[in-house]
Amino acid sequence: MSAFLKKEILSHIRNGQFVILVIVFMLFGILNPATAKLTPKLLELAKDSLASSGLEIHAMKITALDAWLQFFKNWFLVLIIFLLVEGDIFSKEYAVGTLLISVTKGLSRYKIVLAKFVVLVTAWTLGLLLSFGLTYIYSDYYWDNATVLHVFSAALGVWLLGLLVITFFVFFSVVVKTSTSALLGTGLSFGLIYLLSLWPKFKKFSPLLLGQGSQLITKQLATDDLITPVIVTLIMGLVLLVLAIPVFNRRRL
Repeated sequence: MSAFLKKEILSHIRNGQFVILVIVFMLFGILNPATAKLTPKLLELAKDSLASSGLEIHAMKITALDAWLQFFKNWFLVLIIFLLVEGDIFSKEYAVGTLLISVTKGLSRYKIVLAKFVVLVTAWTLGLLLSFGLTYIYSDYYWDNATVLHVFSAALGVWLLGLLVITFFVFFSVVVKTSTSALLGTGLSFGLIYLLSLWPKFKKFSPLLLGQGSQLITKQLATDDLITPVIVTLIMGLVLLVLAIPVFNRRRL
């Protein structure tokens, strides 16, 4: 498995995927505090034109909370970009038949699934750490992160929900042949989870609560409210990953 894992990492480096992801996560991390810092200045520049339209602009006091609200508002967009960049991690090998070659050389199929899962999780983890670190450093430089509660808990929730999305994507990637179908299956699954979350009895179990970091840092959610969604998320992720292995064992390469 280690040799195949090394091949996956080198492939990501050669294809430029890691470089793209580093740029995306860096921009995300820098833009959160930058947007919060520049918003009052941009509104000040537009003050006259807005006043002529009947809109009155009052002075805004920006704090670290505003930067973190940007972080937790935009993280899902970054996850979508992440999936688009990584979308062909299975499908490109189906197309050229390289997985069949690896299997005929004696590589167990479950190792292929686990290796690709590990690469995706590692890339997501390091990328999110990069974004979080940059937002944290700049927010603390301009303001004071100590005034914002539960930032680490909120970020952990985002990371876990991202892991669940990745697990869904891996599962659909072994079920279907194209990256478009895998992405569509993942999207539809979370669309269904969202619809179920509208049902009050299901809402407290919904993994989507883990993505509500902005509500956690503004005290609309308590950390105890996330315990059940964390358990549900871990169980769902484990079940999907376990199911992906026998499905992949049965598919034609």
